[in-house]
Amino acid sequence: MVARGGPLPDPDLIAGYEKAMPGAAERIFKMAEIEQHERHLMTYREHRAKTLTTLLGQVSAFVMGMSGITGGMYLLESETFSPGNQGFRLRFNRAIWMASPIHWSVERLRDL
Repeated sequence: MVARGGPLPDPDLIAGYEKAMPGAAERIFKMAEIEQHERHLMTYREHRAKTLTTLLGQVSAFVMGMSGITGGMYLLESETFSPGNQGFRLRFNRAIWMASPIHWSVERLRDL
């Protein structure tokens, strides 16, 4: 006995089915085509769902990060939240500026 894999039976079996019931081979092939289409559709939907989930996670992380940065800067600049004296705010603002990519781009242009 030989083991076979795949959606279609052995050609000898298909010939036997066709001999026993005319049109059976066509039905077997149609069934295999439908099964293949369903598998492709399921794989496509799974891939699309993973892509959408990844994109949604990245957008959510960006929004949360920007909200935290914006909220923190607002609290530092507002009069309702004062972690210390004015010197702290100036040092903090300078630290943010030094860490920003814009600062390094400006410094690079100055060197040219």
